[in-house]
This record gives sequence, C-alpha cells and structure tokens, in this order.
Amino acid sequence: MSPSPHPTVTLPIMQRIAAQALRTPAAVAVEHGAETLRYDDLLRRARQLANGLRARGVSSGAKVGISMARSPDAIVALLGTLEAGAAYVPIDPNFPPARIAQLVEAAGL
Repeated sequence: MSPSPHPTVTLPIMQRIAAQALRTPAAVAVEHGAETLRYDDLLRRARQLANGLRARGVSSGAKVGISMARSPDAIVALLGTLEAGAAYVPIDPNFPPARIAQLVEAAGL
C-alpha cells in the first residue's frame, strides 16, 4: 500500500482552523440552516472569546460549561474554550434545571 498523498495531520484544532483561515478566509467554515460563518470570522470570534475567558481567570486545565443550542455561536464557544486552554463541558439546554444542576456539580463547574 502506497502512502497517502495527504498525510494525517495531528495539529490541534485551532491551529488547523488558523491554517485554513490563511488559505481560504472567505470560505464557509460552519453552516447551520441559513446561518454561515466564514473561516476568518470563526477564527477571530473564537480568539476573542478565548481572550475574554482568560481575562475572567479561565486557564489551562479549567472547565467551562457550555449550554447552547446547535448553532455557529456554539461552535465559536467550543473553539474559544479550547483556545483558552480549558475543557468544555457540554450541557444540554433542554435538560430540566435539576438535571443541569447535577451536571454542573458533578463536573465541578
């Protein structure tokens, strides 16, 4: 078997998105219904959120709860959290409040 012309890339997701944003900034990165987000906007917004999280004390190894419906904004939240060095804890916004409270407590948020 011959090697693939496209070797597997093991770069972190934000480095991959940054590289793609340099190559094709106006290309659609995220599409959900009628909403779209271009690579340059995705990268800019994720980095802005990461900076905001860091300014609020979020650092490497921290956990950030994210409770959002599926949307381009949710992708920005996930990527911004990772860019800040934190882990995201997905919390379904449709869960009953008591279940959300359990998840928050169990995750140590």
